[in-house]
Amino acid sequence: MINRAAGDVIVKISLDDGVLDDSRELYDTDVTTTGGFVFENRKLKSGKQPLRFDILGANPKAIQSFMVGIDDVRWVPQDR
Repeated sequence: MINRAAGDVIVKISLDDGVLDDSRELYDTDVTTTGGFVFENRKLKSGKQPLRFDILGANPKAIQSFMVGIDDVRWVPQDR
């Protein structure tokens, strides 16, 4: 889950070398949460895999502080 707030940005979310979400808007007038994300058909390898948040810009209405607030990261296996 990621915070959404007045100073937040637009991000690209990547894991290892693959893009999970190419543009996620995080601006909101109140502090809220995105809720959980589901990235289907993604296989995790053993070992280190960097989770990356690239700032792409900001909503023109946002306070231009360029922040990202990450609340929680969970990897949950899908039912087979």
